[in-house]
Amino acid sequence: MRISIYSLLILLIFSACSGSNRFYKYGVALTEAGLHREAAERYMESLRRNPNNVKAQIALRQDGQKVLDGHLQDFYLAHTEGNHSRAVQSYEAATRYRDLVMRSGVNLTFPDNYRPMFLQSENHYLQNLYQQAHELIDDQRYAEAENILKEITRLRNDYEDALELKNLAFVEPRYQEGLEAFRNERFRQAYYLFSEVENRVANYKDTRNYRQMAKERGIFTIGVLPFENRSKVRNIDGMIMARLMAEVNNIDDPFLRLIDRTNTDKIIAEQRLSLEGVIDQNTAVIAGEMLGAKALLKCVILDAREVEGELKVENRKGFLGTPVRVKDPKTDAVTTQMQYSKVLYQHFTKENEVAITLQYQLVSTASGEILHTDVIELRRNDRADYARYEGDHRYLYAGTWESPRRASPKDRMYNSARAKRELNNSLQASDEVENVSNLRSQLVRDISARIARQLQNFNPER
Repeated sequence: MRISIYSLLILLIFSACSGSNRFYKYGVALTEAGLHREAAERYMESLRRNPNNVKAQIALRQDGQKVLDGHLQDFYLAHTEGNHSRAVQSYEAATRYRDLVMRSGVNLTFPDNYRPMFLQSENHYLQNLYQQAHELIDDQRYAEAENILKEITRLRNDYEDALELKNLAFVEPRYQEGLEAFRNERFRQAYYLFSEVENRVANYKDTRNYRQMAKERGIFTIGVLPFENRSKVRNIDGMIMARLMAEVNNIDDPFLRLIDRTNTDKIIAEQRLSLEGVIDQNTAVIAGEMLGAKALLKCVILDAREVEGELKVENRKGFLGTPVRVKDPKTDAVTTQMQYSKVLYQHFTKENEVAITLQYQLVSTASGEILHTDVIELRRNDRADYARYEGDHRYLYAGTWESPRRASPKDRMYNSARAKRELNNSLQASDEVENVSNLRSQLVRDISARIARQLQNFNPER
């Protein structure tokens, strides 16, 4: 084992060195063609594969320096011409390239006299950007101003009041948009816009008060009516209702509120108001006034099935091999051969299933109209499919035969590797099946989560 590990390490090292030399040769060819940037890239790849490749180090220092000198020359020309935007870009390109080459273990020459010139160009560039940003803010072109201020703060985060201006360019348009949404009673939109402002700049103008008012006015209260169960599965309506209440609470939506079922039942009982069947405009309005709800949620369990499957057993035909030692009478050599006998093994299947179909309606208490409705049909099942053999199944193969005692041309033993693997998997498969109770719980959770998501996605302000 130790020898094989050492061999593998030597092979890996040889492969890396071979790859390093190959990229070095690519680089040499590009250098001869005058393509110094491309050549430097090949030398860096060569050093990535083998950092100790001295020839690649020397070549990278030569070609990399030529590329760096080109960036510095571009910077110097832009600086002397007063093109400070291009000067800053060229200088930054030079520093990025120097650092890139440095990561390959090669240091390039970067003269110190370029730094003061860069600071001069950077200062002119920032002054020009700062003036542009002010003009754009005065013209209320906030998005353009924000992009410019991002560039300023990228270069110098403490330049003048650029950071405050950048925040202003971000929050002011959202504040104005939030006010417009609030005036048009789009309270959810207003709430989230004011939240963006508040998260960026705390106590900006009167954002906090507007945000709180938008939250209060945007709350959508739903009265949950007792679910109707038309199926034969007892208490399934109560399970779904209870789980739905929990799912909505877990969502933690600032606008979605469900009225507790206990309070709903109590008010309906006290007022002797029947809400079974079709909810018309009058009953919806009355219920809405009693419950303080903007909508009513009615749900009908149209069908529910719980099937506890029977364990089905099937005798399947197969062949069992037995190792037998056979002596050659001529040579006295002893060999092991397989003799096969016809056997039966058992194959088992069992499947449990739960299915639920329900319809729910969200009805406006202001108009009695159906705001949203959906029919949900879901099922969950679990199936066990396995085989068992009481004897040693190492040499057991699936097959088919006509008679357990007589041979027949129609006898077939499925002894391919795939057939044996499939039989072994079946013999080792679990015999456990998820019980109906657990399947029911999972299905109730799935249905409730789906209704909760749809209630959350419903926006009454659209």
